[in-house]
Amino acid sequence: MRHTCSITVLFTIFAASIAAGQEGAPRENVTATGVVKGVRPGLLAIVTEKGEQWLVKTPERPQSISYVASAERSWLRPGMLVKFKNSFDAKGKPVALVRQLEVISLRADTQLGLIPDAKFGGGGGGGLFSSDEPTKKQSAPETLSFTVVGTLRGFKDGNILVAAGRTAVQSQLDEKATISVDVSDYSLAREGDTVRISGWYYLGRPDQVFSNQLTISSKQKLSVEEETQKKGAKRKEAPKEESVEKTLEDLFSNQDP
Repeated sequence: MRHTCSITVLFTIFAASIAAGQEGAPRENVTATGVVKGVRPGLLAIVTEKGEQWLVKTPERPQSISYVASAERSWLRPGMLVKFKNSFDAKGKPVALVRQLEVISLRADTQLGLIPDAKFGGGGGGGLFSSDEPTKKQSAPETLSFTVVGTLRGFKDGNILVAAGRTAVQSQLDEKATISVDVSDYSLAREGDTVRISGWYYLGRPDQVFSNQLTISSKQKLSVEEETQKKGAKRKEAPKEESVEKTLEDLFSNQDP
Protein backbone atom coordinates (compact mmCIF):
# COMPACT_ATOMS: atom_id res chain seq x y z
CA MET A 1 0.00 0.00 0.00
CA ARG A 2 1.07 3.57 -0.66
CA HIS A 3 0.31 4.64 2.92
CA THR A 4 1.90 2.79 5.82
CA CYS A 5 -0.41 3.96 8.58
CA SER A 6 -3.44 1.79 9.28
CA ILE A 7 -6.98 2.88 8.50
CA THR A 8 -7.75 2.65 12.21
CA VAL A 9 -5.12 5.26 13.08
CA LEU A 10 -6.18 7.41 10.13
CA PHE A 11 -9.82 7.35 11.19
CA THR A 12 -8.91 8.18 14.80
CA ILE A 13 -6.92 11.24 13.68
CA PHE A 14 -9.66 12.22 11.24
CA ALA A 15 -12.34 11.97 13.93
CA ALA A 16 -10.18 14.07 16.28
CA SER A 17 -9.77 16.70 13.54
CA ILE A 18 -13.52 16.92 13.09
CA ALA A 19 -14.10 17.20 16.84
CA ALA A 20 -11.41 19.82 17.36
CA GLY A 21 -12.56 21.87 14.42
CA GLN A 22 -8.95 22.92 13.65
CA GLU A 23 -10.11 26.55 13.62
CA GLY A 24 -7.57 28.78 11.92
CA ALA A 25 -5.52 25.88 10.53
CA PRO A 26 -4.46 26.34 6.88
CA ARG A 27 -6.50 24.44 4.31
CA GLU A 28 -5.98 23.31 0.75
CA ASN A 29 -8.79 22.91 -1.79
CA VAL A 30 -8.89 19.72 -3.79
CA THR A 31 -10.85 18.06 -6.59
CA ALA A 32 -10.42 14.44 -7.59
CA THR A 33 -11.94 11.40 -9.24
CA GLY A 34 -11.68 7.95 -7.74
CA VAL A 35 -13.31 4.65 -6.94
CA VAL A 36 -15.35 3.80 -3.84
CA LYS A 37 -13.70 1.20 -1.61
CA GLY A 38 -16.06 1.31 1.37
CA VAL A 39 -18.95 3.21 2.92
CA ARG A 40 -19.66 4.06 6.55
CA PRO A 41 -22.06 6.60 8.10
CA GLY A 42 -20.82 10.04 7.05
CA LEU A 43 -17.66 8.63 5.52
CA LEU A 44 -16.37 7.16 2.27
CA ALA A 45 -13.12 5.33 1.70
CA ILE A 46 -11.88 5.88 -1.84
CA VAL A 47 -8.87 5.21 -4.02
CA THR A 48 -8.12 8.20 -6.26
CA GLU A 49 -7.12 7.96 -9.92
CA LYS A 50 -3.54 8.53 -8.71
CA GLY A 51 -3.75 5.51 -6.40
CA GLU A 52 -4.01 7.51 -3.18
CA GLN A 53 -6.18 6.20 -0.34
CA TRP A 54 -8.50 8.81 1.13
CA LEU A 55 -11.10 8.98 3.85
CA VAL A 56 -13.75 11.45 2.71
CA LYS A 57 -16.27 13.10 5.01
CA THR A 58 -19.57 13.50 3.18
CA PRO A 59 -21.06 17.01 2.72
CA GLU A 60 -23.21 18.43 5.49
CA ARG A 61 -25.90 19.46 2.99
CA PRO A 62 -27.70 16.50 1.35
CA GLN A 63 -28.31 18.75 -1.68
CA SER A 64 -24.56 18.63 -2.33
CA ILE A 65 -24.66 14.84 -2.76
CA SER A 66 -25.68 13.09 -5.96
CA TYR A 67 -25.87 9.33 -6.41
CA VAL A 68 -26.58 8.37 -10.03
CA ALA A 69 -27.52 4.87 -11.17
CA SER A 70 -30.28 2.80 -12.79
CA ALA A 71 -32.68 0.41 -11.07
CA GLU A 72 -34.91 -2.60 -11.58
CA ARG A 73 -38.67 -2.12 -11.30
CA SER A 74 -38.65 -4.32 -8.19
CA TRP A 75 -36.55 -1.69 -6.37
CA LEU A 76 -39.36 0.88 -6.41
CA ARG A 77 -40.97 1.50 -3.02
CA PRO A 78 -43.77 3.77 -1.70
CA GLY A 79 -42.39 7.02 -0.36
CA MET A 80 -39.88 7.55 -3.16
CA LEU A 81 -40.01 10.85 -5.02
CA VAL A 82 -40.53 10.08 -8.72
CA LYS A 83 -40.74 11.98 -11.99
CA PHE A 84 -42.15 10.90 -15.34
CA LYS A 85 -44.01 12.09 -18.43
CA ASN A 86 -47.34 10.84 -19.71
CA SER A 87 -50.33 11.91 -21.76
CA PHE A 88 -53.81 12.17 -20.25
CA ASP A 89 -57.30 12.65 -21.61
CA ALA A 90 -59.71 15.42 -20.60
CA LYS A 91 -60.70 13.52 -17.45
CA GLY A 92 -57.13 12.89 -16.32
CA LYS A 93 -56.95 9.26 -17.43
CA PRO A 94 -53.58 8.09 -18.80
CA VAL A 95 -53.58 7.23 -22.50
CA ALA A 96 -50.01 5.89 -22.79
CA LEU A 97 -47.51 3.71 -20.96
CA VAL A 98 -44.69 5.26 -18.95
CA ARG A 99 -41.43 4.23 -20.60
CA GLN A 100 -39.04 6.28 -18.50
CA LEU A 101 -39.24 7.02 -14.77
CA GLU A 102 -36.80 8.90 -12.53
CA VAL A 103 -36.31 8.47 -8.80
CA ILE A 104 -35.08 11.79 -7.45
CA SER A 105 -34.46 13.76 -4.26
CA LEU A 106 -36.14 17.03 -3.36
CA ARG A 107 -33.82 19.86 -4.33
CA ALA A 108 -34.11 23.65 -4.48
CA ASP A 109 -35.22 23.62 -8.13
CA THR A 110 -37.63 20.67 -7.82
CA GLN A 111 -41.19 21.57 -8.82
CA LEU A 112 -43.80 19.20 -7.43
CA GLY A 113 -47.14 18.51 -9.07
CA LEU A 114 -48.38 18.38 -12.67
CA ILE A 115 -46.40 20.49 -15.12
CA PRO A 116 -47.94 20.82 -18.62
CA ASP A 117 -45.39 20.17 -21.36
CA ALA A 118 -47.16 22.76 -23.54
CA LYS A 119 -49.71 25.50 -22.98
CA PHE A 120 -53.18 24.93 -24.38
CA GLY A 121 -56.01 27.31 -25.15
CA GLY A 122 -59.54 27.45 -23.80
CA GLY A 123 -61.31 29.15 -20.94
CA GLY A 124 -60.95 28.60 -17.24
CA GLY A 125 -62.78 26.20 -15.01
CA GLY A 126 -62.87 22.54 -16.00
CA GLY A 127 -60.57 20.43 -18.12
CA LEU A 128 -57.83 17.96 -17.32
CA PHE A 129 -57.95 16.34 -13.87
CA SER A 130 -61.30 18.01 -13.22
CA SER A 131 -64.73 16.49 -12.71
CA ASP A 132 -66.24 19.25 -14.83
CA GLU A 133 -67.08 18.43 -18.42
CA PRO A 134 -65.21 20.69 -20.89
CA THR A 135 -67.51 23.11 -22.72
CA LYS A 136 -67.48 23.86 -26.43
CA LYS A 137 -66.03 27.32 -25.77
CA GLN A 138 -63.03 25.81 -23.98
CA SER A 139 -62.02 23.74 -27.01
CA ALA A 140 -59.71 21.66 -24.83
CA PRO A 141 -57.42 19.22 -26.66
CA GLU A 142 -58.28 15.53 -26.52
CA THR A 143 -55.03 14.76 -24.70
CA LEU A 144 -52.28 16.71 -23.02
CA SER A 145 -48.77 15.73 -22.00
CA PHE A 146 -47.67 16.37 -18.41
CA THR A 147 -44.50 15.97 -16.41
CA VAL A 148 -45.57 14.37 -13.14
CA VAL A 149 -43.46 14.93 -10.02
CA GLY A 150 -44.58 13.51 -6.71
CA THR A 151 -44.44 10.82 -4.07
CA LEU A 152 -44.96 7.21 -5.07
CA ARG A 153 -47.92 5.96 -3.01
CA GLY A 154 -48.50 2.59 -4.61
CA PHE A 155 -46.94 0.23 -7.13
CA LYS A 156 -48.55 -3.08 -8.07
CA ASP A 157 -48.52 -5.08 -11.30
CA GLY A 158 -46.90 -2.14 -13.08
CA ASN A 159 -49.61 0.31 -12.00
CA ILE A 160 -48.19 3.34 -10.20
CA LEU A 161 -50.08 5.79 -7.99
CA VAL A 162 -48.35 9.12 -7.40
CA ALA A 163 -49.34 12.00 -5.14
CA ALA A 164 -48.38 14.96 -7.34
CA GLY A 165 -49.14 17.92 -5.13
CA ARG A 166 -52.86 17.73 -4.36
CA THR A 167 -53.58 15.44 -7.31
CA ALA A 168 -53.44 11.64 -7.30
CA VAL A 169 -52.14 10.41 -10.64
CA GLN A 170 -52.27 6.86 -11.96
CA SER A 171 -50.24 5.45 -14.82
CA GLN A 172 -49.03 2.10 -16.11
CA LEU A 173 -45.30 1.47 -16.13
CA ASP A 174 -44.06 -0.28 -19.25
CA GLU A 175 -42.50 -3.70 -18.59
CA LYS A 176 -39.30 -2.52 -20.26
CA ALA A 177 -39.36 0.96 -18.75
CA THR A 178 -36.04 2.61 -17.97
CA ILE A 179 -35.68 3.58 -14.32
CA SER A 180 -32.97 6.13 -13.54
CA VAL A 181 -31.86 7.25 -10.08
CA ASP A 182 -30.41 10.60 -9.02
CA VAL A 183 -30.73 10.96 -5.26
CA SER A 184 -28.81 12.57 -2.39
CA ASP A 185 -28.15 9.24 -0.65
CA TYR A 186 -24.47 8.29 -0.55
CA SER A 187 -25.28 5.13 1.43
CA LEU A 188 -26.39 3.47 -1.82
CA ALA A 189 -22.79 3.55 -3.05
CA ARG A 190 -21.05 0.23 -3.57
CA GLU A 191 -17.44 -0.82 -3.97
CA GLY A 192 -16.25 -0.03 -7.46
CA ASP A 193 -18.54 2.95 -8.05
CA THR A 194 -16.96 6.07 -9.55
CA VAL A 195 -16.83 9.15 -7.35
CA ARG A 196 -16.06 12.81 -8.06
CA ILE A 197 -15.11 14.99 -5.10
CA SER A 198 -14.71 18.71 -4.54
CA GLY A 199 -13.57 19.71 -1.09
CA TRP A 200 -10.61 20.56 1.10
CA TYR A 201 -8.15 19.15 3.63
CA TYR A 202 -5.94 20.48 6.41
CA LEU A 203 -2.37 21.00 5.26
CA GLY A 204 -0.29 17.98 6.15
CA ARG A 205 -3.29 15.66 6.03
CA PRO A 206 -4.13 15.27 2.32
CA ASP A 207 -5.69 11.83 2.82
CA GLN A 208 -8.43 13.21 5.10
CA VAL A 209 -10.80 15.17 2.87
CA PHE A 210 -13.88 17.18 3.81
CA SER A 211 -16.09 17.21 0.72
CA ASN A 212 -18.29 20.13 -0.34
CA GLN A 213 -19.66 18.38 -3.43
CA LEU A 214 -19.93 14.64 -3.95
CA THR A 215 -21.10 12.81 -7.08
CA ILE A 216 -21.21 9.01 -7.18
CA SER A 217 -21.95 7.12 -10.39
CA SER A 218 -22.72 3.40 -10.51
CA LYS A 219 -22.95 1.00 -13.45
CA GLN A 220 -24.61 -1.60 -11.21
CA LYS A 221 -28.39 -1.69 -11.25
CA LEU A 222 -30.16 -1.26 -7.95
CA SER A 223 -32.40 -4.23 -7.14
CA VAL A 224 -34.55 -5.51 -4.30
CA GLU A 225 -32.28 -8.56 -3.92
CA GLU A 226 -29.30 -6.35 -3.18
CA GLU A 227 -31.24 -4.31 -0.63
CA THR A 228 -32.20 -7.52 1.17
CA GLN A 229 -28.57 -8.61 1.27
CA LYS A 230 -27.50 -5.24 2.68
CA LYS A 231 -30.07 -5.39 5.46
CA GLY A 232 -29.00 -8.93 6.32
CA ALA A 233 -25.37 -7.88 6.53
CA LYS A 234 -26.23 -4.99 8.89
CA ARG A 235 -28.08 -7.35 11.24
CA LYS A 236 -25.03 -9.60 11.47
CA GLU A 237 -22.71 -6.80 12.60
CA ALA A 238 -21.63 -7.22 16.23
CA PRO A 239 -22.40 -4.14 18.37
CA LYS A 240 -18.91 -3.89 19.82
CA GLU A 241 -17.07 -0.64 20.48
CA GLU A 242 -14.23 -1.78 18.26
CA SER A 243 -16.52 -2.69 15.35
CA VAL A 244 -16.42 0.77 13.73
CA GLU A 245 -12.64 0.99 13.71
CA LYS A 246 -12.32 -2.66 12.71
CA THR A 247 -14.64 -2.32 9.75
CA LEU A 248 -12.87 0.85 8.65
CA GLU A 249 -9.60 -1.02 8.84
CA ASP A 250 -11.10 -3.62 6.51
CA LEU A 251 -12.08 -1.02 3.90
CA PHE A 252 -8.70 -1.16 2.22
CA SER A 253 -7.81 -4.72 3.27
CA ASN A 254 -8.23 -6.08 -0.27
CA GLN A 255 -6.36 -3.24 -1.94
CA ASP A 256 -3.41 -4.38 -4.03
CA PRO A 257 -0.02 -3.17 -2.76
